[in-house]
Amino acid sequence: MASFRRLMCRVAPRAAAPILACGSSVALADEAKLRQKKSWWWGPPPKENATHLKDLEAVVVTEKRTGVEFLDHLDGLKLAGCGVRAKFGVVPVYAVGFYASPAYRSDDIDPISALGDVPAALRITLVRHLDASTFVKAIEDQLATRVSDAAQLKAFVDACVASLPAAMVPGTTTTLGLEPSGQVTVTSDASKTTALFAPQVAAALLDVYLGPNAVSPAARDAILKGLANF
Repeated sequence: MASFRRLMCRVAPRAAAPILACGSSVALADEAKLRQKKSWWWGPPPKENATHLKDLEAVVVTEKRTGVEFLDHLDGLKLAGCGVRAKFGVVPVYAVGFYASPAYRSDDIDPISALGDVPAALRITLVRHLDASTFVKAIEDQLATRVSDAAQLKAFVDACVASLPAAMVPGTTTTLGLEPSGQVTVTSDASKTTALFAPQVAAALLDVYLGPNAVSPAARDAILKGLANF
């Protein structure tokens, strides 16, 4: 009898894997939790590298045009919104998500200036191949007309060059941290972070992405709408 039971255990039909909806953050989280159970048909849980599985408690927001995923919370900050930066408004170059402290409260007259009082961050994920020099030069050109302190601008450019890989491939992510103190941090995929004191650069970056002449008006509008609901 015991031998029969062991045989039945060996040939028991494999449990059906859950059917997941593509792009569903809840489904992805449920699958990841299920994989944590060392079941005999899945074996040890795999090492997941996808950003959207780093924090199983977070909700994933997908930038529709590029498919890039952003966690709704990152290092204590809350995602306000996201969008895409496109060359000539046509060719997507990168997706950008904007995060701010949950303590942020919008100023109806000037919502951007209120961001100077709380920590914030820009998270940029490439969707095409790009040299770091080209990427940095594009941001530098946008900042040049907004930053009067040449030393601060140079320090920021140097920080980007020091932190970013020379060849940036689709999926390469850069995080620009903005602190109320005026400190700016540049963090690459490899968790290499360079920090500098550049209050003019911090304010200029907010204007580049959220100001009246933002590089992506659609992204700006989505972010400001999200900030208004903080």
